[in-house]
Amino acid sequence: SESSNPQNKKDCKDGKWAQVQKGTKIIVQVVKEGLGKKGPTLTAYPNLKSRFWILITRCNRVGISKKISGVERTRLRVIAKTLKPPGFGLTVRTVAAGHSLDELQKDLEGLLSTWK
Repeated sequence: SESSNPQNKKDCKDGKWAQVQKGTKIIVQVVKEGLGKKGPTLTAYPNLKSRFWILITRCNRVGISKKISGVERTRLRVIAKTLKPPGFGLTVRTVAAGHSLDELQKDLEGLLSTWK
C-alpha cells in the first residue's frame, strides 16, 4: 500500500512531543475534514506526494510500495536510501517502478522545492 502512517513507526517517533508547551507553533496537516460537531483530524507528520514519492516530515525511514517486488524493489530501495534527504522519510510509490534514476531524482527535487 502507498499510504503511510508514520505515527505507528518506531523510527518516526522522536519522543519530543511530551516537551511541546501550550502556545508552541507546530506544522500539522489535515488528514480528514471535520464532520458535524467533530473537528478535523490532524497529523503532526505532514507529507507531500509527487508522482513517484511520498515525502514524510520528521521521519527517517524508507518505504516501498507493497505492489513492487523482486529486483525492482531492491533497486528502488537503494535509490531511495541514496536520495533521501536528512530529516525526512521517503516512500516509493508504485508508479516509480521502471523509471530511471534521473527521472526519480528530478521528481524528488521538485517535491523538496515545494516543501521549502
